[in-house]
Amino acid sequence: MTNEIAHLTGADLQQELLPRVVALRSYVERKIPDRLRRLVSVDDILQDLWIAAYRNAATFKPDGPRAIDRWLSTIATSKIVDAIRAARRVKRGGGRRHSYDAQRRMTSLAGLFERVQSPTKTPSSDARCMERAHAVSIALNRLSE
Repeated sequence: MTNEIAHLTGADLQQELLPRVVALRSYVERKIPDRLRRLVSVDDILQDLWIAAYRNAATFKPDGPRAIDRWLSTIATSKIVDAIRAARRVKRGGGRRHSYDAQRRMTSLAGLFERVQSPTKTPSSDARCMERAHAVSIALNRLSE
């Protein structure tokens, strides 16, 4: 395997990342506080990590052995912090789910747009995402067979 992922895309990048899944899963599981384990999904964090890695592959700078592992750990830590903050918001809200979760259940297309487009989740970005998904749905329905 190569440490030069800055110029890799698609299947090549996937080949670099897949062997690290088990180690990253273990890393993420260890970092989630016990009291938040039922609110924070390891799989969601890993999915966010993969999206960020693909989005930011061009920013990777190979600087020695295990550079990819350090880079992925940094991304994972950021995603863990985001998930813990979101979980704490849920706990402070008396068990109410964040609006993003409800909207993501309503349409997977909106959830995909949200995750790929925006690194942060806000009510206004959720609303814009839902509007875009609705507009795409209308446009698709207007197409002839």
